[in-house]
Amino acid sequence: MPHRSPALTNQNTDPSRPIDRQVRIRTALRRYFEAQRNLRTGLCCLNAGEYDRAVRLLSNAAHANPDSTDAATCLVRAMVGAGHMDSAQAKLEEGVARDPDNTTETVRLALLIWKKGKTAQAIARLRDAVARWPDSAEVHFQLGTLLAADDQTEEAELRFTQAVAIDHEHVDALVAMAMCMGTRCEPREAVRHLKKAQHLRPHDTRIALLLSIAARAARDNGTPIAVRAVMPRDRTVDHESIRQLARVIADEPEFADAVLSIDERDTDPSVFAMLARTLRIAIEYNPQQADLHYQCGRLLRRLGRTAEAIQAAERAVDIDPRFVRALVLLARLYQQTDRFEDAATRLEQTVLLGAEYADTYYLLGNLYRDCGQLHRARWAYEHALEINSRYEAAQKALESLAA
Repeated sequence: MPHRSPALTNQNTDPSRPIDRQVRIRTALRRYFEAQRNLRTGLCCLNAGEYDRAVRLLSNAAHANPDSTDAATCLVRAMVGAGHMDSAQAKLEEGVARDPDNTTETVRLALLIWKKGKTAQAIARLRDAVARWPDSAEVHFQLGTLLAADDQTEEAELRFTQAVAIDHEHVDALVAMAMCMGTRCEPREAVRHLKKAQHLRPHDTRIALLLSIAARAARDNGTPIAVRAVMPRDRTVDHESIRQLARVIADEPEFADAVLSIDERDTDPSVFAMLARTLRIAIEYNPQQADLHYQCGRLLRRLGRTAEAIQAAERAVDIDPRFVRALVLLARLYQQTDRFEDAATRLEQTVLLGAEYADTYYLLGNLYRDCGQLHRARWAYEHALEINSRYEAAQKALESLAA
């Protein structure tokens, strides 16, 4: 009988490998949005009865984002590794010992034991859990999942049936029951269970794919059944996913820099709004980290929230007055709000700190020009050209002064 592998997060990214961080993050976001597009189009094809095309599109979506995770979780997985299984088991065992009535920790421990290849021991733990919590749909379901993986299919189906009887909206148990119906060549019953599961969890690509396959099988079997799949709404990022991402960024603010360096064509504005929320939480974890305030300022500027961006950049400079990138950001923000003299002052600070960049002098020249200080503007443009003789914008600005 087909079955779902036990629900353990499998993170394949190893941050110690020599993979460029920006490429890794760009790939994660590209795959996430590719999956979202294919999911929506696939559901439209499913509702239109174009089952072959629906299966193809939904297979692509499932390949791009196998667990149908939200954008924050995709980023976390792109940034960090999976950790060590032995240490994870030790922590879970400690948690179960402290709180023996915690069904969630008990199930997680059993699944982790199964993942290590100790099938009989894991099943025994879940049998004990069923005896202890006979009214827990999740415990019955997880035991059924392990039994199915061990080819104990008859009892597995009984466990799935019991889970659905206890909780009529247990999505994973509904899917497992549908797969049992599929092995019996009862596609109409499979479709019935999967339709309910898809309505309860419309973001789940795997469920949509199974529903398409079952609907196609029912049609080919001469017993077609109408399908009206639900289109997922705009994805709401799980709060815990945001907090996990915030912890990562609080430790290494450069991760935010990698996201911000991505071309807008490779992502979606919602990612930057999510990242702004994440950075606020990261700052709560580490309020004296100037780089976090700077990254927040960059992000808010990109979102067009200039006043908030200025506050964030000013806070970064308050914490670290020698933070050249924050000073330059603040100068650009001041320029956007016509505070030309304040902007020039910030850029002059970067020069005093040894930031000899052509862009800095070019921007400084523009500020002097806008303030009517043409002599100083000429000096700044000339200095930019001394650093980069091919700087066309500086050359044109210098020539415009002569005109």
